[in-house]
Amino acid sequence: MGGRRTRALGALAAIVAGGAVATVLAPPSAAQAPAATSGFLVASRNETGYVALGIFGQTPGSTARFFEREGTGEAALGAPVTVDSRGFAPLSRAVTWRCDRPVRSFTATVTTPAGQVLTADTDIRTPSCRSRLAVTAPRHVARGALVRVRVVDTWSLGGDPVRVCVSGAGLTHRCRTTALVAGRRGVRLRVRPPRDGEVRVAVALAGHRTVLTTASGTAKPRARTTGPVLLTTGDSTIEGIDSVLEDDFGSAARVRTESAPGTELSGFGGAGWTRRAASQVRRLHPRVTVLSLGANEGFGNALPDGRTVDCCGDEWVGELARRQRALMRTFLQHGRGRVVWILLPAARSAAKSAVIDAADRGVIAAAKGLPGVHLVDLRPLFSPDGRFHQTIESGGRTVDVRAPDGVHLSAAGQALAAEAVRSLIVREGLLDTP
Repeated sequence: MGGRRTRALGALAAIVAGGAVATVLAPPSAAQAPAATSGFLVASRNETGYVALGIFGQTPGSTARFFEREGTGEAALGAPVTVDSRGFAPLSRAVTWRCDRPVRSFTATVTTPAGQVLTADTDIRTPSCRSRLAVTAPRHVARGALVRVRVVDTWSLGGDPVRVCVSGAGLTHRCRTTALVAGRRGVRLRVRPPRDGEVRVAVALAGHRTVLTTASGTAKPRARTTGPVLLTTGDSTIEGIDSVLEDDFGSAARVRTESAPGTELSGFGGAGWTRRAASQVRRLHPRVTVLSLGANEGFGNALPDGRTVDCCGDEWVGELARRQRALMRTFLQHGRGRVVWILLPAARSAAKSAVIDAADRGVIAAAKGLPGVHLVDLRPLFSPDGRFHQTIESGGRTVDVRAPDGVHLSAAGQALAAEAVRSLIVREGLLDTP
């Protein structure tokens, strides 16, 4: 297995190790249909271009089969996988991301050595094709010199048709439709404008369009603005929300997603996030950072006096808040950035809810008095009475907003959470110059 696929499956395992998934597959009760149970199926898009699936907590030696659901049908994915000694059955690169279907739904069935059949369902939202292409062309060339246009598939999948049109500066309007090339080589087009003027390059993929201009000869090149960076980061609870935000802000900002599933700030996790945040700021200089981090907390915190305290009393929350505040300060970049931190709703498990609530209390304390930090509280939306709700009423209909694990949001829930984040960013004008 390649390194990238190993990391993707490692991310799945990290989610479980960190406690983000709390339920297990169970046999159907007498009152249930044989395929009606939910359980321990996790999807991850941690490897660009692919969804990885993993089923956990199963009897070693069982056989797992994975399917993608579309409408009323199902398509089998890969070959059956034997559950290993850890109770884990992975399927790396189960499906590729698609321009026409960002929300993907999956089912897994597990047949135990005793012949019992268990099932689980999950869904995941993958990025649209809005920011899929990287298009390059020179800002200026001499009259009669080559204009080299390069279109790279940042997903590295290839295959989808891309249309490239070139016109202006004496060129006859010409378009070319070709399949994207897998990898980083990209689609290349060369034109030689015979006159002074502006060459216009338009690239279209799945309804999304990118336009660049190149000045020829004495024509004055236009300035190219790239827009501010909107960074989405955190643990696995940011996944799906980030995809919706990319669609919402893709024309106004450069949306960068760097999630780290299964990570935490408590225990020994603080050092890792200190390094990760410093690297993200150094490389990306985000104008706005959207953080969702807290589903994996609960480890003992070492205090400055040398003692270690267990979750989730006042001392533990205070130490976690200190680490959360340090992270906020890093992303604030001495006033050059803004931070949006998402407060998580209650989980199905009472024990997990207690940890999430403590992490939320830490965030609230950490943000107090810090200019530029904004909180998006998902609790009134998804757990208004402080308790877990599988469904909520939204827009006059009942919406299933929680994933089967009882911690994460479903694709529909992710869309609602992203709307809350988007509304705050727009209302507060956070993508304007600070």
